Amino acid sequence: MRSLLDAGVAMRAQAAEIAADLGGSARLIIIGSGADRIAARELTLKIEEASHIPTSMRDLETFLHGHIPACDETTGLVLIAADRRGGAKRDERAEALERASRRVGIRCHTLQAPRAPDGLPAAAGALLATAAPLQWLALELAAARGVNPDLIRREQEPYREAAAEHK
Repeated sequence: MRSLLDAGVAMRAQAAEIAADLGGSARLIIIGSGADRIAARELTLKIEEASHIPTSMRDLETFLHGHIPACDETTGLVLIAADRRGGAKRDERAEALERASRRVGIRCHTLQAPRAPDGLPAAAGALLATAAPLQWLALELAAARGVNPDLIRREQEPYREAAAEHK
């Protein structure tokens, strides 16, 4: 487990590179497949909270079959790749996603999480492997946009009042 955490912490540089490219995006799409859907949903929430970028989570196959027409060069895409089940077929579909997306100008990045230890259920392994990289990416996107992720816009009166409405 320690090596998995160390590998996740070491991914900050990759997260910073992705954030530098995607920080100016009008919106982001986070793609997950299999157990990576859980991490994709979590990253979607973290980015919206920390960076204030409108972000949607999509399943790999669903995105390929209908969402590309709503995207263009103002869209950034992050594909989560931690769940190793599915092998070559999932890799081929991910490559098809990247080719199709780039063709219409979407800026694409794959967050290739470290390999989880053998013996863990797929979902648990994928979640553990992505925990640190997701945090880094959310933090680096906030930094790229000049946003303080800790405040969740509570320094602005309307957002502070909106938060009080649902407590």
